[in-house]
Amino acid sequence: MVRVDLGTRLDLESSTTQDRSLTVAHPKILIVDDQPDICRTIGKVLTLNDFPVELVNDPHEAIEKMAQGLYRIVFSDIQMPGMSGLELLKALKSRSPMAVVIMMTAFHDQGMVVECIEHGAHDFLTKPIEPLELILEVAQDAEKKVRRWAKALKAVSYPLME
Repeated sequence: MVRVDLGTRLDLESSTTQDRSLTVAHPKILIVDDQPDICRTIGKVLTLNDFPVELVNDPHEAIEKMAQGLYRIVFSDIQMPGMSGLELLKALKSRSPMAVVIMMTAFHDQGMVVECIEHGAHDFLTKPIEPLELILEVAQDAEKKVRRWAKALKAVSYPLME
């Protein structure tokens, strides 16, 4: 098992050193949680691994950010004041159907998990997220999906993912 030290870089894809100068930039990730500490922890794990992130604590602000078209991956809490994560998921997917949305919650509600998946959630994390490398694993999996879709859409000249 990989032990996470927030002061060091994680590389879960392989045990060999990769030349980062030859890799394509990671897609930008939006992290939405009404608890700033959760946002910062997830953000730190991802930024230490070269993912560009933006943190927001308000789901309405997340919708505004997504309207700018800068984000391909979203980590979102489910229980937030003003708008539930499920409502946010529906709003994000209606505006940006290709967005890869990862839902997070501290509440264990199987029905909510199923409903989120039915509305297009890519994955689901239970808080507290342990081990922390799950954050990176889920982000890397989401990135692969974004890249597959971008390649497929580019092949058919669909401008949504450019």
